[in-house]
Amino acid sequence: DISERGAAVLAKLEDWERALRLYLVAEKSGRQNDLAIGRCCDALGRNEEAAETFAQAAEMHPAEPRFWTALAAASFALGETEVVVGSLANAVRRGGDPAHVQEALQAFLDETPGDPARYDAMIRALARAGAEKSVADLKRLARERFPDDPAFE
Repeated sequence: DISERGAAVLAKLEDWERALRLYLVAEKSGRQNDLAIGRCCDALGRNEEAAETFAQAAEMHPAEPRFWTALAAASFALGETEVVVGSLANAVRRGGDPAHVQEALQAFLDETPGDPARYDAMIRALARAGAEKSVADLKRLARERFPDDPAFE
């Protein structure tokens, strides 16, 4: 579809407003571009729209980890800690690219490096998701940052 190809070119040129308009035109003709639409909204600072788009995409395609990672990033911009934690855990559970998940996790934790509660919440969520390596890495980092906190022993 020409609208979709044009939108992709505009997105590469970071002409987000025009790219978004073309992706929406393509969507009306039945093309699914949730990830691209969400990214355009995100780049335009329309964080609520981005989060809503990614949440709908994750709901429609729950096995697709990139939607969960994207939802985590958009929710992070909105300060929705619980959604960030849950989305990252879902991305891990569904085999998400460890580099993307780790990058999102690092951004989440770097925002408030002095808050052990964020580390604890993320460790618990990753443990529930069965991400043993991520849990071990995060516990090691938490012990370095909070050596006197018994929660990270």
